[in-house]
Amino acid sequence: TLQRTIHGLVYLEDHRDAAATRIQAWWRGVLGIRVVGVLFIRHKIVEVQMLMERAATLIQARMRGCFARVFTLKLRVWVAERAVQKKEQGQLNRLRQALRIQSWMRGRFAGADVDKRRLTLATEFIMKGAGMGALSSLGAGSLDGGLSDHDRGRHGNGGGFRGGGGTHAAGRGGPRRAVTKKRG
Repeated sequence: TLQRTIHGLVYLEDHRDAAATRIQAWWRGVLGIRVVGVLFIRHKIVEVQMLMERAATLIQARMRGCFARVFTLKLRVWVAERAVQKKEQGQLNRLRQALRIQSWMRGRFAGADVDKRRLTLATEFIMKGAGMGALSSLGAGSLDGGLSDHDRGRHGNGGGFRGGGGTHAAGRGGPRRAVTKKRG
């Protein structure tokens, strides 16, 4: 049947050339399809690579923006806190200065009150003890009963801003020490 028919065929040289040409064309078509498939895959790989690069760039840009916003926010908070600290420090410095001035003024007023009280006590003592005659003989300049600057609480520091009113001669607070003069 078919087998006998095929075996009974006579192949001429033209037939062999046409068959070889046909096989070569078919094989070239197969190779072409394979090359096109490889090129198509390469094209898809390039597209995916470009898509990944764009995505990576977008992610990087968003993260940089996020980090920049966080940094800017932290910087703004730091600047605001620094401004508040400076303001509080200024208020604290003004309060300290006010307290110093108040303390100094209270010391001055207290010293003046003590001087008045001592003068009143000395005047009463003189009036009770010696009478009016002794008062007139002392003179107008010594109504304080002969109290020295040391007895009045002044130590020669001028009662200045530092050290005035209740401090010793060095002006640092603490107990008072008697100032003695050497007699030559």
